[in-house]
This record gives sequence, C-alpha cells and structure tokens, in this order.
Amino acid sequence: MTTGSSEPLYLAGLGTPLGVEHVRVTWLLDRAPFVAERGPIELTWTLATRGPSTADIVDRFGATRRLRAVETGTSWRFDAERGLLHADIPPTSEDEGSLCSVTVSLSRDRPRLLYARTELLRSVGVPGGCAEVRSFSAGTA
Repeated sequence: MTTGSSEPLYLAGLGTPLGVEHVRVTWLLDRAPFVAERGPIELTWTLATRGPSTADIVDRFGATRRLRAVETGTSWRFDAERGLLHADIPPTSEDEGSLCSVTVSLSRDRPRLLYARTELLRSVGVPGGCAEVRSFSAGTA
C-alpha cells in the first residue's frame, strides 16, 4: 500500500483496523559541536499522512525551531505479510540520501520502531550522522 494523499492509512488484518496518521521519531543530539555551549537538544521528524512532514529542533529550554517542512512526497508502504509500515521522504536535489526513512513493526500489541535514519543528523553536525533515538510514536493526531 502506498499513499501520498491526505487520507490516513487504515491497515486491516491486524485484529482491528489501525488508522495511522503520523510516525514521530526523536533523536537525542548530545555529540554535535554546538552541544558544548547549548547542552543536549533533540531533533524530531514527524512523518504525516495529512499535511506536511516536519523536522524540528528542540533545545534544552523547550524552544523549537523548524528545520524542514515537506509538503508532498512522503511515501507510505505497508507490508501486510510481515506487519511492517515503511515511511520515506525521498532526497531533494540538495540532500545526499533520503531526508528520513522509518520502518515500524505493527505485528504486536503496540507499534515498535525497527529502523530510523535521517540525513539531517549529518547536516546539523552530528559526527557520523548517528544519534540515539530518544522516543518514537505512531498513531493518530
């Protein structure tokens, strides 16, 4: 199943239909060069089926700054056989790889993050483009 529309994904065959309207992943940025002066911050991607997918930086005081908003192009695929939901924001001309790719297992009682990657980690100065995932959610609104 692939959709770029504004309709939520309704994933049948998992007991009851599951309406997924977003997947949200937050990385803890504690190794970037700017952390020494500002303290740890977070990068959060919200991949949405309705409206734009967004990437925000939140500092230790709670101030939020929007890094990116992608109006269209987030692709969604559901592998019913494996119970996996894949969301991907493809590269733009200025990015080397996908802006964000996420794989979520929906085969258990609650969604579980299996894979998450974003090029924005490298672009904000995180060495190696790797950071700890602090939190994850998949659901509605």
